[in-house]
Amino acid sequence: MLCYILDSVFNIVTDLIVPILITIMNTILLMFASKRFLQAYQLAGYRAKEFFGWFKNTRARYMCRLFMVSLLSVLLLVLTNILFGFLNVDYIAGLSLIFYIVFMTIFICTDRKQPSKTPLVYTSRMRRLIVVYVICSFILTIGLIQISDIVASYRRFIFLRYAFICVTPLFTPFVMLLASYIVLPFENLNNKRYINKAKKKLQENDKLIKIGITGSYGKTSVKDILYSILSEDFITVKTKDSYNTPLGITRTVLGEIDDYTEIFIAEMGARRVGDISYLTEMVQPEIGILTGITLQHLETFKTEQNIINEKYELIKGLKKQKIAVFNTDNENVKNLYESCEYENKAQINLNEGGDLYVKDIKCDESGSNFTICYNNEDYAVKTRLLGKHNIINILMCVKTALYLNMDINKIIEKIALLKPTPHRLELLKSGNVTILDDAYNSNPVGSKYALEVLNYFEHKIIITPGFIELGDVAKEKNYELGKDISKVCDYAILVGKIQTEDIYKGLIESGFNEENIYVAINLEDAKKKLKDVLKSNSTVLFENDLPDNYNEVV
Repeated sequence: MLCYILDSVFNIVTDLIVPILITIMNTILLMFASKRFLQAYQLAGYRAKEFFGWFKNTRARYMCRLFMVSLLSVLLLVLTNILFGFLNVDYIAGLSLIFYIVFMTIFICTDRKQPSKTPLVYTSRMRRLIVVYVICSFILTIGLIQISDIVASYRRFIFLRYAFICVTPLFTPFVMLLASYIVLPFENLNNKRYINKAKKKLQENDKLIKIGITGSYGKTSVKDILYSILSEDFITVKTKDSYNTPLGITRTVLGEIDDYTEIFIAEMGARRVGDISYLTEMVQPEIGILTGITLQHLETFKTEQNIINEKYELIKGLKKQKIAVFNTDNENVKNLYESCEYENKAQINLNEGGDLYVKDIKCDESGSNFTICYNNEDYAVKTRLLGKHNIINILMCVKTALYLNMDINKIIEKIALLKPTPHRLELLKSGNVTILDDAYNSNPVGSKYALEVLNYFEHKIIITPGFIELGDVAKEKNYELGKDISKVCDYAILVGKIQTEDIYKGLIESGFNEENIYVAINLEDAKKKLKDVLKSNSTVLFENDLPDNYNEVV
């Protein structure tokens, strides 16, 4: 009788409690192992297509490592079951899962040590996704245990007991996507509710002047410069950091704007057709600034004409006064200026012929000096901002402020106080070493300006992963970047072997000394190498920084 009771208890433990404990354990492991997938998915804007682009960009290195962990775990579990299964296969199979637990724990701990430029942000949306993902992982594990039991019930396959648990990490990206699609209807409704609330708040404030800024580059810098010029004369609110999406703008509108706000400056970003038209319809600006158009995000826009048309949606959607400011130093924007039929339109460039232009430009490591020519008057200007591209940015903001009836002398006083936007060609000092931090983003136009500024200095070093999200022209533009670097730099540190192959080729074919090129695995490796090549008079340009969804996982 006692033996019967003990046997029954053992069966209950084996059939019920052990599977539940295994399921809980595995769900916890999968949750930690999926952090890299969740991070890449968040960086991809919660879009499956761009998420799978991460696999392509990194050559699925992270997934390959998971595969090796799963394969090794399965082999050792099966081998243990075969060798010791005669004792008690259920007991031995459960114990042999220790291999899987140990390997996964080592994998997770190792991955946590990998540096991240943009770590996973636990927003409300991400927390909801994780909850549903954990539930799905729990169900997946329970299901595979049941399948394992069915397979192991056949004597010849008894060695596969619990083996299927070891392959669950390979399902993690697909389970995550399934969880995302489950919560997607709720997320869409929730987002729409907040966006409509922000839209209504903007529309009900008749006195609020709304300014939209878009372009392939320079948006944040122009926004920050314009805010600095306007904020003392007007109660001004700008979108925070680089929040240039519907939800980013919504956060600013609902959290910052009140009945006393006079001007709202909205940075508007786009990654695909329809983004700018949506933002313009949401904000309904009356002043639009077009900073410049390049092939940035060609990967998602597909064609250059799509990019041009989408950026122009801001100008087409202007309300009330319909004031448009164009950077006509950019050829694409110049063509749009010429086709624009608004009465209040301004062309801004460095040459005579613009609505206001500059002369006597002098740029060095301390900043820029130039003369603004406006209404047949000359105005001497000094700023800490570096490079001709920042002079253009300033001119666009000056013209906008003039449209708002600010005095030009007061505007020039504000320009002298301007501070660089962080990570946009920001000059920093570290001992005797000068750092030009242009790490936020990069494009073919911006990189030329950055190298032009770097050329003012001595012993010039560049750290760059090159251009990304340029689609089919990425190879050509990165090759050209390599040739441009060869004309200016003394040493080049390229970040990531995959995406810098064409930069390397451009450098070598331009006669750059191969010994002065180092290809780093990631940014941390690049910084370590930098310590070896620095001199007391070195200037280091950080040109672009590789996003985590393009970074190589080692």
